[in-house]
Amino acid sequence: MRYLSALFKVTIFLVLFGFAMRNVGIVEVTGLLGGVATAPLAVVLFLAFLLGAGAGVLAMTTHMARMRKEIGELRRQLRTHTERADPVAVEVSDIDHPLDAVV
Repeated sequence: MRYLSALFKVTIFLVLFGFAMRNVGIVEVTGLLGGVATAPLAVVLFLAFLLGAGAGVLAMTTHMARMRKEIGELRRQLRTHTERADPVAVEVSDIDHPLDAVV
C-alpha cells in the first residue's frame, strides 16, 4: 500500500510538472486598481491556487476556533455535572450502546 501511495504521489507530481512546463507562456495580470504584472501562466495559476487554499484555511480556522470553544464549554459543564452527581460507578458493560452513538 505504501508503494501504491508513493507511485500515486509521483504520478501527480509528474503530471503537474508537465503541465507547468507546457504553460510557460507569459500572461498579463491586471489588478483591480489598474496595476499590471506579467508572469508565466504556471506561476499565475500556482499563486491563484495558493490564495484559494489560504482563504480555505482561514475560513476553517475560524470554524475550528468556534468548535474548540464549544468543546471547552461542554467539558466544563460535564465536569460540574459529574461533581454534583451521586458517585455511582457505571461499568462499561452496563452501557448498551456507545455514548456518542445516535439511538
